[in-house]
Amino acid sequence: MTCSICGKRLRRGNYYGRADGSVRRVCKACERGRVREWRREHPELDRAKDRRKAPRFLAARRAVARAIARGELERPERCERCGKRGPVEAHHEDYGKPLDVTWLCPGCHRQRHQERARTIRIGKWLNFEIAEVAG
Repeated sequence: MTCSICGKRLRRGNYYGRADGSVRRVCKACERGRVREWRREHPELDRAKDRRKAPRFLAARRAVARAIARGELERPERCERCGKRGPVEAHHEDYGKPLDVTWLCPGCHRQRHQERARTIRIGKWLNFEIAEVAG
């Protein structure tokens, strides 16, 4: 196959695959360069920087698990939001406060994260609009 960007003839293994089994026409090296350039040009949309929260996220999960094992924290039988009986998950509003959790059923937990993401997006939009009007 020939890369449509660099023009090199490479084996199929040098191209990223698609879900349908076909492969892209751009080699892996050119695709990585394209993504790197896009991230540099669009830092506000780069999700890779969001991965930096992962260590705090994992530390908060471990702290909750240890606290439950030691008996310092108890997992309730009901969701604190809807009252549904069944498995509940620990939700952190702030990963810096690992034992400050709200116990939510999976449905309410997913909904809470969606609400939080919507609030963040709206907040960024409003800040942008306000800065533009003031400037």
